[in-house]
Amino acid sequence: MSKRRREASFLLADVEPDIHIRVSGSEQLLRAHYDVLKLFSIVARDLPRDGSQPIAVWDLSRMVLEDESQPVSAELVQLWLDLLYARVDTARRVAVPTALEPVRSLLLFADAVGTGDALLQELGNALASNPGLTLKVVVGTGGGRKELQLRLQDTMYSFDDDNDTLIMDDTAGDSRNVCEGMGRAAVQSAVAAALEEWLALSGRLQLVPLVRKLMSFAKTQMTYWADVSILGPAAAQVLSPRVLKLLPPEILYEAVAWRFLQPEISDMVLDPEHLPALIAEETSDVSLVRSSDKTRNIAQLSAGGNLYLNFSFGGPGRKELQELVEGVVQRAREDDEAGPAQRQG
Repeated sequence: MSKRRREASFLLADVEPDIHIRVSGSEQLLRAHYDVLKLFSIVARDLPRDGSQPIAVWDLSRMVLEDESQPVSAELVQLWLDLLYARVDTARRVAVPTALEPVRSLLLFADAVGTGDALLQELGNALASNPGLTLKVVVGTGGGRKELQLRLQDTMYSFDDDNDTLIMDDTAGDSRNVCEGMGRAAVQSAVAAALEEWLALSGRLQLVPLVRKLMSFAKTQMTYWADVSILGPAAAQVLSPRVLKLLPPEILYEAVAWRFLQPEISDMVLDPEHLPALIAEETSDVSLVRSSDKTRNIAQLSAGGNLYLNFSFGGPGRKELQELVEGVVQRAREDDEAGPAQRQG
């Protein structure tokens, strides 16, 4: 049996687009195939169509996304179309941005037109798997306004002990100054606000890998605390009511399981002379002291910076704890996916 030669990467390549899309600021209509749009968008699928007319017009010229003041642009709608067509046309390629900010409008638009979950999840996974993904943080207003692009993976940011220089350290051992002269409290509040906004959006769209990445970044930035951290106590602002209400169930299951199975942090504070035995000999560049109010143990790094030490006792080890949490979450997910008659609750 002879094989049929494939001559086209897209089966509708020779079919005239039958959906014309009107957008603000552009006299030229965007064109698409209804047979493609209906697979990915509920709104497009339900467009009114007159059987006697070969062309239907989808008017998006007055569509304004939340928190924006201008109607959606032709570039944004075209990017969304490219994402759709890339699923059915092997000749189409779409480069996912390495920064979160350019994707925000795309996610909001995709949500507004009822884009299918499979495509949204694919976009969320592509963002979360990008090791160079950055988060835009805006500090200040007017003439004092500054923008930071914080890398979300394998990076820790901290303030120099002696001034307001923001330093970036990565897992490769590289360190460099990011900026100077920005108030620490202002930076902490701005970082918390940016994380809150993105956790709310990714939670609303149930983009679990992206939620994990944002939370992992926040946890890393809390390694240092107080004035040295770019989050510090402002971290509590990240968990706003809307974030808590929009978090994917899987994330909430994990949080409860960790909280229940992990031993509580002890309020024990050791005398400094007892602390060296708790750390390896190769960490001779660390001196261990107590805070001035004697309520916490502190590891003072010779390279600069302080780390607070917390102790917990009993309970499962780290590996066993992880396995127990994964088991709890897996059972909960299976219960969610089961029909009402099979659910355990």
